[in-house]
Amino acid sequence: MAVFGKTGDTHLVLSAQDLRAGDVIYQRADQSWSRDIAEAKAFANDDPAAQTALAAGLADEANLMSVALAEVRLDAKNRPYPTHFREVFRTRGPSNRFLGKQAQALN
Repeated sequence: MAVFGKTGDTHLVLSAQDLRAGDVIYQRADQSWSRDIAEAKAFANDDPAAQTALAAGLADEANLMSVALAEVRLDAKNRPYPTHFREVFRTRGPSNRFLGKQAQALN
C-alpha cells in the first residue's frame, strides 16, 4: 500500500499521474478524475473504500501511473488540501512556470 505522509487526524485522497495528459489527477466521489485536489473525494484513514479505490487505480495501467493514497486535511468547506510536501509540490504542476497549472495562473 502506498500512503505518503500518513500521520494523525487526516484523510486520504486517491492521486495518480494521467499518462495521456501528463498531469497529476485526483479521483472525485463519482470516480471521475480532476486536476484540482479540492474536488477529490476524501476517505477516512480507516475506510476500506480507500483501498478498493487504490486497487482499481493500480489496475488501470493503460491510463494511470504513480497511483497512491495521499494524506490530506479538510478545510472549513470540507475540501481536501495536501499535508505532505510531495503532494503539495504535485498540486502545483510542472516546475516550469510556462507549462500546465502554473501557466494557467499567469493568465
